[in-house]
Amino acid sequence: MEKWVRNSFFQSIYSSLAGMKNWTYDHGLLKTVQLKTPVISVGNLTVGGTGKTPMIRHLVQYALQKGLKPVIVSRNYKAESQCIQRVDINHEKASQYFGDEPTLLASIFPDVSVYVGPTKWMTALEAEKRESPDVIFVDDGFQHRNLHRNFDLVLLDATVNLQDYELLPVGKARESIRSLKRAHWICITKSNLVNFEKINSLKELMGTQGHILKMNYQVEIPQTVHGQKALAFCGLGQPDSFYQSLRQTQQIDLKETVSFPDHYLYTQKDIEILMNKKNEIQADCILTTEKDWVKIQKLSIDLKSIFHVGLKTELQGPLGEFYVHLDKVLGCNH
Repeated sequence: MEKWVRNSFFQSIYSSLAGMKNWTYDHGLLKTVQLKTPVISVGNLTVGGTGKTPMIRHLVQYALQKGLKPVIVSRNYKAESQCIQRVDINHEKASQYFGDEPTLLASIFPDVSVYVGPTKWMTALEAEKRESPDVIFVDDGFQHRNLHRNFDLVLLDATVNLQDYELLPVGKARESIRSLKRAHWICITKSNLVNFEKINSLKELMGTQGHILKMNYQVEIPQTVHGQKALAFCGLGQPDSFYQSLRQTQQIDLKETVSFPDHYLYTQKDIEILMNKKNEIQADCILTTEKDWVKIQKLSIDLKSIFHVGLKTELQGPLGEFYVHLDKVLGCNH
């Protein structure tokens, strides 16, 4: 009871501060920085992973197919670098220095510049000056209101409890779900991991039926480990979604899982513990995500029995309308 009262008290303070911040921007009391380049934000309401990296990957690939020059901007969260820098995947400790998600995106798109910095609008402005891009994609930009964006896409994770949309610290929401009115589009991610009732409940909570997409996630397990007994580990905001996806494939026998904190920095000792665990449960291999793989591949250990799992995504919904809107922002003909 005491904890509930304490959390409710802090929630009311958090709600007041978040509401005041949004009110000042909504009424023009605080100004936004508007770049010459179109800015597309991929954000969320809650703390933890909602699938922003796969969505950015999808959108960057789309821009490349249109012949455009995209740039990605992210915050150097839990990274050693504390200034604006372009991610260098050849850096000796790239994921540790620049951040895991920016390093992953830079490794996926070696010809696309990924910039990190402590403040997104300043990082975006510097990236625009250096690169002269056609479009800037901002990772986790929904709450960063001092940067004007031309396209606001907000992701909601279908697998989280509806109670998580309560404001911090009672729930996991950074701001009220009413803030979704600012979004141009909403995407319910991991929708294939829940039933229709959960999707409908989430839509009811949103209180809107317009401009909503769904994104299905399906892991792609390396052919060489099909049929094997596996130990899986990850350091994600929502680790259970990864494990559930592995079980859904029925391509491996998932014996046990080990979860680390989100954005965890692995050591050789951690991998040694995982190897010992693998031997203890008589597993044949260890599986992890691409995001975790970029953080362990340069450790001085044998990684032959560890495999990273790919991710296949599929968008559903009014895609024609979505891409017409996106093309308009990108300045392309549909």
